[in-house]
Amino acid sequence: MKSLQGLDSFSRYALVRAKVERAKQNLIDMERSLDEFYGYVPGAKRKIGSFKRGEGQIHTYNIPFDALCAAGDVIGNLVGAFDHLAFQLVLAFAPNTPDEALRSVYFPLADDATRSKSRLKAIEKLIHPDAVELIKAIEPYAGGNEALGLLHKFNNVSKHRLILN
Repeated sequence: MKSLQGLDSFSRYALVRAKVERAKQNLIDMERSLDEFYGYVPGAKRKIGSFKRGEGQIHTYNIPFDALCAAGDVIGNLVGAFDHLAFQLVLAFAPNTPDEALRSVYFPLADDATRSKSRLKAIEKLIHPDAVELIKAIEPYAGGNEALGLLHKFNNVSKHRLILN
C-alpha cells in the first residue's frame, strides 16, 4: 500500500466518498426498478398475529428481483465506505502498517457493544486517538446507533439471501 501513503486528507476522503456515490447509484437503480414495476403488485393476504392489534390480515407485495439485488448493493457499498474509512484512517496515522495487518482492518460495525469494542480494539493502536474517540461516540452497533446496527445486520443478511425475502 505504499502508493496510498502520500495522499492528503482530501484524496483519502475522495476514496471513501467513491463507495458512498456508488451506493447512491445503486439506490437510483433500485428506485428505477421499482418505478418500472409500477410501484407494486398486490400479493396474497397473509394472516398475522399481533400483540397490540390481535389477529388480522395484511397485504403482501411482490418486489422486483432487480430492486432486491440493488438494495443489497446499496447496503454493501455503504458498509464498504465505512471499511474504506477505517483503512484510510490507518494509512494516515500508521503509514508503515504491514500489508498483512491491513487485511484485517474493518470499521467496527457490529451486532452489539461488546463485538464493536472488540473490533475497535483490533485497530485502535493503528488510528489516531481522536478517531478512536469519534468511533466510540457514534456507537456503531445495534443498541447504540440503531441505523448503523441495522446496516450491519442487513449487510450480513444480504450476503446470504435477498434483503426483503
